[in-house]
Amino acid sequence: MLTVSVAHGLALGAMTPDHLLRALSALRLATLAHDPSTLLRTLEDEATRHPLNVDVRAALLDVRDQMFAERGVPRVLGEVRRERLVRWDGWSAEWDGTHVQTGKPWRVRAVTSAAAKDPTLGRQLLRESRALARMQGLQPSASDQPWACVAVPLPGPSLAHASEPDGHEPALRLLNMLGAALTDLVRWESSIGIPGVGPSDLRLDGERLAVVCLTPPAGRIPPNVVLEDLATVLRNWWDRDEGPGLELVSGMAAFPPASASEALQSWRREAAMLLAGERHALQKRRQQVFTDNRASRLASLLTRLRQAVPPPQGRGAVGVDLDGQTTVVEGRPDGTLWWGTTTAMEPVFAEDLDAKLGRRLLRARAAAPPNPRLDAAVGGDPAYADVAGRWVATALQLRTLCLLLDVR
Repeated sequence: MLTVSVAHGLALGAMTPDHLLRALSALRLATLAHDPSTLLRTLEDEATRHPLNVDVRAALLDVRDQMFAERGVPRVLGEVRRERLVRWDGWSAEWDGTHVQTGKPWRVRAVTSAAAKDPTLGRQLLRESRALARMQGLQPSASDQPWACVAVPLPGPSLAHASEPDGHEPALRLLNMLGAALTDLVRWESSIGIPGVGPSDLRLDGERLAVVCLTPPAGRIPPNVVLEDLATVLRNWWDRDEGPGLELVSGMAAFPPASASEALQSWRREAAMLLAGERHALQKRRQQVFTDNRASRLASLLTRLRQAVPPPQGRGAVGVDLDGQTTVVEGRPDGTLWWGTTTAMEPVFAEDLDAKLGRRLLRARAAAPPNPRLDAAVGGDPAYADVAGRWVATALQLRTLCLLLDVR
């Protein structure tokens, strides 16, 4: 949580409504935030009682700057109609608003009425805000007449006003958004320091999350507080109990890192683990598809093989059953194979192979040696029983292979 004595030690740098409200909450004055005049009088009374309290001093100056930020400032600045104050310091302020010609959301930073008479401050605002806009990949529109201001088009809606996810977003959207925001903050951190950002500064730019700020930071808000705010806003916006990166976001909200670079390293480790898991899953899936494809082709080949080689036609004696009757195997022109006594034959193969009967046929053939006399008695070919037996044995093997493929 924000330590007010650290974040507001000096009245330097920009303040946001969210961070001011947190500071007022620490002083138990948050209920007066909607009434700046009453709040300012209350803070002055508190400062009279505790003139050296740095927390009260910082809050007093912040509220005073907030009140004077909009006094005397034109409603339209650089063709942007200002609507909502998002950041202010002792001599400038930022507003979100609407471009009067396009109707699209823009952000504008301008000097306050007190600073408008100082051309040095106006030139400084133009220099630094244009540089910050270019650093963020934004196209600035600057003007110094009649009021020094810099405006930029906003890349998308803010998390404060964007609709919540509907459950159909890509699974990695939350992680991607966090990574994009941390990348922006690292860019700030490596140049002039991390600015204090709130939901209005976090903009949905397609599938990424962009940080928009036109005011240089001045050490007002520690990096861990900014990272906590970022993670908390993301966690509340996501409004779901699942998704890659959710544990990282929740952990960052509870135990924020000390710097954006450290947070980005944690994000990279999380992303690497997720990508490694995705890679292993894809490899497994690739191997599964490859195996399934081979199995499918093999099953198709076996089916075509069974259809391409019907039972051989002919007739032959197999042996003698327990009643002393001769058993006969017969391949008929209609593509069926029959076996049994001449008065009670059963189909070994008609539309499909009868495996049980086929195995009985093979056992009977194996138990009885070739007998030309029996073949002559039934009008059979002495070699046919062997040919039919080999066909049945092969058909049983093909059937076993097909069953194994089906089970797999």
